[in-house]
Amino acid sequence: MSQFTELFRPARLRGLTLRNRIIMPSMLTQFASAGGEVSDRLVAYYAERAKGGAGLVIPEATAVDDSGLSYFPGLSIAHDRFIRGLRKLTDAVHAHGARIAAQLGHAGPYARPELSRSPRPLVSFVPGWSPLEDARVLDSEEIERLAGSFAAAAERAAAAGFDMVEVHGAHGYLIGSFLSPFTNRRTDEWGGSFEKRMRFPKMIIEGIRGRLGADFPISFRLSSDEFIEGGIRLPLAVEIAREVVKSGVDLVHVSAGMIETNRFTGPPPALPMGWNAAAAEAIRSALSGSGALVTVAGRIHDGETAEEMLRAGKTDFVSMGRALIADPALPKKLAAGRERTVKPCLSCNEGCIGNIAQRKPLSCAVNPAVGLEQMPCRPVGRPKNVVVVGAGVAGMEAALTAARKGHEVTLFERSNRPGGLVNVAALPPHKDILSRLVEYYSHELVENGVRLVFGSSPSAAELKALQPDALFVATGSQPLVPGFLRSAPAISAAEVLSGAPVGRRVLVLGGGLVGAETAEFLAAQGKDVAVLELGEHIAADMQSRARAFLMEALAARHVDIMSGLEIVAVSGEGRVTVKDRYGNQYRLEPYDTLVMALGYRSDAALSADLAREGVPFVPIGDCVQAGRIMDAVHQAFNAASAV
Repeated sequence: MSQFTELFRPARLRGLTLRNRIIMPSMLTQFASAGGEVSDRLVAYYAERAKGGAGLVIPEATAVDDSGLSYFPGLSIAHDRFIRGLRKLTDAVHAHGARIAAQLGHAGPYARPELSRSPRPLVSFVPGWSPLEDARVLDSEEIERLAGSFAAAAERAAAAGFDMVEVHGAHGYLIGSFLSPFTNRRTDEWGGSFEKRMRFPKMIIEGIRGRLGADFPISFRLSSDEFIEGGIRLPLAVEIAREVVKSGVDLVHVSAGMIETNRFTGPPPALPMGWNAAAAEAIRSALSGSGALVTVAGRIHDGETAEEMLRAGKTDFVSMGRALIADPALPKKLAAGRERTVKPCLSCNEGCIGNIAQRKPLSCAVNPAVGLEQMPCRPVGRPKNVVVVGAGVAGMEAALTAARKGHEVTLFERSNRPGGLVNVAALPPHKDILSRLVEYYSHELVENGVRLVFGSSPSAAELKALQPDALFVATGSQPLVPGFLRSAPAISAAEVLSGAPVGRRVLVLGGGLVGAETAEFLAAQGKDVAVLELGEHIAADMQSRARAFLMEALAARHVDIMSGLEIVAVSGEGRVTVKDRYGNQYRLEPYDTLVMALGYRSDAALSADLAREGVPFVPIGDCVQAGRIMDAVHQAFNAASAV
């Protein structure tokens, strides 16, 4: 029986009943077809989340007008011709018992002229912020026309079978640009006071209500804080929420940030689980007695966080976006009391936000099946003997994928526990979420019948004797130790993170992700830390949102960053000589401890032995090339799926 009683209590929004309190919020997929059409891939993706038990699914924003297009590609609802495809989407979601809302949006200053074939529409020009090229300030006639576009789009949404519409008023897009004092500096009837800044969104909401009638639910997405000087802060967000509810909104969807501060919109683990709940609670309290309900987004990735927020009265619903990308069946698993089987979202943003930023389709670091919902991994007719060597993330994923296909799988691991380097990666501040990934794999491997052999490192000859039908080598990687450090008194970052003692003054050699996170780890203990990096910037290999928080933490802890310096030599006493970009050499002051964080090299020894023995095998993960968790998981999944 599930412990999440509040999470699975049905709720009503006007005449609409939702089966639980879990909402999948809008997140761009780039699965749409050219021109804004719905694709079969997009339908399958959202249907899978409905099948997994979400109460309400809100697909990515649909553009209400051609001038508001900003995605490559994105959905449109700007013309009647899109209704047919959108109906296919709503039918697929309804078939699994979920409800679906159309998010109506206009990119405003973030529209792309190459898509919209028109200048970026600005509410007002903000020096140093507004784009100078292909942009112009809207006049009153255009503003009124765009308000009508939202109402017309809402009619199309109802015709396409959507159960609700959500007006996108967050993140600095068109409506958000009217709401924010930072972006709305007009002095006419559309700006200059709170009442005038509210005129455009209220016109939209009232127009939708007038066209769709009294019983059709309307949601409004709002940034509780734009995190920019002069922008929306929580007290103003509360007032905005009150006004939109008076105009006819039934659900206030609390988000945060704008494009320039989007690290708060889809935050990394530097922000705690459910971090935006206090803002939702303030808005919910202000709306008490109005009949309107509240939902909130912001790292709500597990049932415990969601249930606590609901029980404490901080919100009426929870928006779980990235969590449902990582595991679309999360709601059903929680409802059945199978929390241990939920694949955890790492908040890493590598596959979801990272891919979108590179104009690639949505993916997920831990769920390589995202976007492949039309082609599920089906059990095989005849099981094969599959052997995997190495229980790091690549080895665990390969073993689990093969086992789920029905193969007989043996997984060897030379240490006494699974996880490999992920166990070390989970030790810096805010990275403990990685431990949940290891726990998930550990549970699922056993549940799916994988034979786990710890403390074993079979040789090429021993593996050959097993006569496997498929052999995967996932022996991982080892810290890179350059020749000039082999006789120096230095220890690895992995040793430091695992508890090796260090002195008061520490120099971290290497300012990549590992070095930067190790520096934060040490600085948090009160150590005097410096980081030495050859490149111009440290942590350049980190996802941008995580890096922004890390750089703030390093600055706050007074970590000394020395970039653009090449290590020339390290003496036996640990004195480091460096060379700057101009060729000048000098010796750094003494440090108590030197920490090596200069990267990892693939451990290909077993692969070389197998090749000499003529044993067929497939190398996966870091033993091919040291990389990200996402790279290892996807490579392993694809390889094992082919067996």
